Amino acid sequence: NALDDALKAADAAVEQGGQRARALALRAAILLKLNDAKGAVEAANAALGIESELPDALIVLAAERLAAQDNEGALEVLGRIKSSSTNLGLQLFKIRIYENMEDFDQIEGILKKLVELYPTQLVFRRQLVRFYIGRKRFDEAEAELRAMVVGDPQDQQTGLALVSYLRELKGNPAARAELLHLIKQGQNVVTYQLALADLDIGVHLDARVDRVEGDALVLANVERAIYDDLFWCTGAAAAPWVADSGLQTDDRGFLAISDTLQSL
Repeated sequence: NALDDALKAADAAVEQGGQRARALALRAAILLKLNDAKGAVEAANAALGIESELPDALIVLAAERLAAQDNEGALEVLGRIKSSSTNLGLQLFKIRIYENMEDFDQIEGILKKLVELYPTQLVFRRQLVRFYIGRKRFDEAEAELRAMVVGDPQDQQTGLALVSYLRELKGNPAARAELLHLIKQGQNVVTYQLALADLDIGVHLDARVDRVEGDALVLANVERAIYDDLFWCTGAAAAPWVADSGLQTDDRGFLAISDTLQSL
């Protein structure tokens, strides 16, 4: 078992005594993984007895409190860690705690801080977008998506994500307008042109055209399929007069001809 082997290595490091506090904190973390909460707390406290502000040991104590559903206790322990606002792992840990507490203001504050600290890491801004969508704060989600597009115009995936979001939230006209705007910017033009074409393609299954009007196909079910330009592409079929002509035809009713295009 990998955890058992890791525990033996941590115990050996504790015995050697060089980095005893960190070795004890490692032992505590492994014991917590092995569901030995009591042993984990003892090892973490032993580490803190040597180095009173050791973050690794404090995180183990906070994790034990979280597992016991003591959210306030977990936050109190984490509050003892200095410079915690710039510790990425610690901030993500706090988000988990605040999710348990349904403290959405704190979650939003942490996500905004992470966006500020790591402006090139879009994962945090995407997480903020998901947070806003989950809270039905759609305008703020759109604003974050637009900020991502402005921040990196070359990122076509983010541009398409914005278009998809607008299509779902506001419909095809808003998505089309955004695609036209993105195309005008001159970045990833082909990608956005293809997306624009896909946006305007509708599929009508088992639909028979009853008549053609100036701007629409009127289907047999009275549905109207609006178009800008119409390309009438039908399946190939032989004209009835070919069979009536007495000339030889193939099994599909087309005129049978030789390699020199003469009738047979």
